[in-house]
Amino acid sequence: LAELDEKTRNVLAEKGENIWLYSNPPHFDSEEDIPIADFVGDHSSKRSYREVLEQKYGKRLMLFSGIHFNFSFSEEFLRELNTNNEDFRHFRDALYLRLYKQLMLHSFLLVLLTASSPYYDASLDGLIAVCADGETAVESALANLEKWGYVKKTIQMPDESPTGRIRCIYDFYEYSAIDNSIPQYDYEMETFTVDNATLNRVKKDSNFTMISSKLLRNKEIRNKLLGFLLKVLSLPNYWNFSMSGLVAICKEGRTAVHNAVGKLIDMGYLVRTKLLPNESMNNCFEYVYSFFDKPISKEEADEIEAETRRKAITIREGGRAKKPLHHRSKNKR
Repeated sequence: LAELDEKTRNVLAEKGENIWLYSNPPHFDSEEDIPIADFVGDHSSKRSYREVLEQKYGKRLMLFSGIHFNFSFSEEFLRELNTNNEDFRHFRDALYLRLYKQLMLHSFLLVLLTASSPYYDASLDGLIAVCADGETAVESALANLEKWGYVKKTIQMPDESPTGRIRCIYDFYEYSAIDNSIPQYDYEMETFTVDNATLNRVKKDSNFTMISSKLLRNKEIRNKLLGFLLKVLSLPNYWNFSMSGLVAICKEGRTAVHNAVGKLIDMGYLVRTKLLPNESMNNCFEYVYSFFDKPISKEEADEIEAETRRKAITIREGGRAKKPLHHRSKNKR
């Protein structure tokens, strides 16, 4: 951190710049001394947006930064609280100062309550917040989905947006006519709309897989790894699991699939039991895969591996596997 701090200070000094730590701006003698932030490339429209704000509000207001919220009680309510008939302005100011003091003491509660809102933010920042991959990976994923017809992005200018700002509207599609890598079929769409996105889902009456929402919204598992796990969980119960079979249904290749399998094992979503030749039906080394839609502990994984080995030996000997002595997870494939 000290090295990073020193490097940052040196770069800022070379450019004659400083980092201002406060939401309230410093003093400027004239608005001419306040430059408008300059953007290039895909973000060049942000410069135009700030020029509109300059004409509407002036450049001084654009210097305010940080997170702000405004809160006040109605005058009628304040007068009801003023039971001692104090000077109203003095009473109101004293009340807000006491309230602000309590806010500083219990600010964590305010953050908790607002951050726990069930309203979903489908903006780029909102999508980044629910993914473990980071901004670059999320932007790349959105670009690929748009290329394959699963996402449509619309940019709203300030005069079109209800917020008065430039924003992106995302339409997500569960089915794409552009993607010819999957069979085409007749379908009926169900549309769900939020403030800045539309979710277009295929209405399901057959050929679908039920997946836990907790798994889908888990921020600890990266998007590619999650996609691989979802593909595995969607396979039919009679599917023959093997490394060659998993590679055959994936685009990435054997190395990527092998790495994904290893990561799922490390995270507790997969137990892979290696059977010895004297334990398997085919007298050779075999692997048995046990996938889970929620992670299990190392102790549970060891127990499942031992149970899998016991069943394999019993079947090899022509008998029937006895019921396990302990309760097993029901979220297993």
